Amino acid sequence: MLTPAVHAADKEQPAYAISDDGYFQDERALLIDELRQYERLENGWDGADDDIAPSREAIDEAIHFVESLPPFVDLPEPMVSSDGQVGFFWHDANIYLDIGFRGQGECTFFGKSGNLKIKGKEAVNEAEPVPACVLRFLAQVDHFDEVLV
Repeated sequence: MLTPAVHAADKEQPAYAISDDGYFQDERALLIDELRQYERLENGWDGADDDIAPSREAIDEAIHFVESLPPFVDLPEPMVSSDGQVGFFWHDANIYLDIGFRGQGECTFFGKSGNLKIKGKEAVNEAEPVPACVLRFLAQVDHFDEVLV
């Protein structure tokens, strides 16, 4: 039996879950914890005077995106840009996809896999933190069409 994973929002707790036979890492909680670390960045964080620290809203949108990814989707790598954008990317032999959040209720994305391409800007909110077109792209790339209705 597993205890629930400790969410990184409680900064005093580590990101793991306890099983009957020990500990295992909760990769989603670890990713969220890394995103929360971006809150500590200040303007000029990357060495240039015009570097912008990500806003709390951008970080929250990114966290909500991660929390809402279906379990069949591999977790992405996080990134933060010097213009304050918080985002993610997937990159391997089959796919390149990046998606970014600025805390303004929308995300931008670009992806390609073979002949499949996706590029655009979509609204994100509590009801739809992961744009449907991004989910469809991920499903097509990983052949998870039968999972999405």
